Amino acid sequence: MAGQFPGWRVALLTLVAMVACERQEVPSTVDRSEVPVRITRGFTTTESDSGRVRFILKAAIARVYADDVTHAETIEVEFYEDGERASVLTADRGLLESGRVTATGNVVVETVQGTRLETESLYWDRSEEKIRSDEFVRITRKGDPQVLTGRGMSSPPNLEFIDIDDYKVEGPMDPESP
Repeated sequence: MAGQFPGWRVALLTLVAMVACERQEVPSTVDRSEVPVRITRGFTTTESDSGRVRFILKAAIARVYADDVTHAETIEVEFYEDGERASVLTADRGLLESGRVTATGNVVVETVQGTRLETESLYWDRSEEKIRSDEFVRITRKGDPQVLTGRGMSSPPNLEFIDIDDYKVEGPMDPESP
């Protein structure tokens, strides 16, 4: 029976080849606004105000989008006050948008005096020139056995004056305090 319809096989193979070669438009599921316009390794940007450096942000990788939003990985932010470095923030990720830096994932801020703040996310409030967090925070000071914890905080980048909500002090109390 196979020998009776030799053209049948040729017709079938031709049809399969035509279907396989036919180009079909596949609709794109990628929103063009979500595609970065630039990807940079070793990214650095500086924000200044009236010639005074506020911060320098460095990232291992940065993705800059058309709406001038930058998503960064493995970030370091050096905060400056009066021309001097006040603190350094490190985090897994960062978002830079209109001068606002939001840091997330293993966020640590360390001052030159040895104060250390740890949280999962915080942001730079440009108008108030403060760092703020709505998350759980843990603060330690070099040489001080006490640990300050709470949820929500606001402070200048040097962590000199920390306003913390729902705080708790852990560790031995200073015998000279009232």
